[in-house]
Amino acid sequence: KFARLPEPLFEPIEIHRLLCQIATLYQNTYSDIQVDITTDDETRVIEADSDRLRTVFSNLILNAAQAMNGSGTLSISQTFSEEDQRLQIMVHDSGPGIAPEIQDRLFLPYATTKGSSGTGLGLALAHRIITEMGGTIELDLEVSQGACFKVEL
Repeated sequence: KFARLPEPLFEPIEIHRLLCQIATLYQNTYSDIQVDITTDDETRVIEADSDRLRTVFSNLILNAAQAMNGSGTLSISQTFSEEDQRLQIMVHDSGPGIAPEIQDRLFLPYATTKGSSGTGLGLALAHRIITEMGGTIELDLEVSQGACFKVEL
C-alpha cells in the first residue's frame, strides 16, 4: 500500500464529520479514552481524498490510544485560517510523549517504538499522504505533555 498509492481522489468532505466517525470507531474499542473534538465550523467542507484522510487520522488516533495504554484523553481540534486558506487539525494525546531520540525519524519507514508489534509504516504513510495532497504533518514540540501532531491542508 505504501509503495503503490494511487492518485488522490479529491472530493468535497465535511472534515468534522469525518473526524468524528474515525474517533467514534476507536472510542468504541478504547472505552477508557475520553475523546474531545473541537472545531471552529462543524460544516467546513474541504476538497481532499476521504479514504486517505481516514488512513492518516486512523493511524494518528490508534498510535495515541496505544501510547496511552487505552486510557487517557485524546483531543482533536480543527481550525481554518481565512488569511492563508489552510485547515489545521491537531491530534493531541495525554500519553508519555515521544522520546527525543526518535523525533527526527518519526516519519521514516520502519521507525517504531512498538518493538515487534509495530511496522513503523503508519506515520510514514500519513506523511506521504498529506504531502501528496499538498499539506504538511509534523510533531508539535511545544506541548508539555503527551504527543501532538499538527496536520495542515
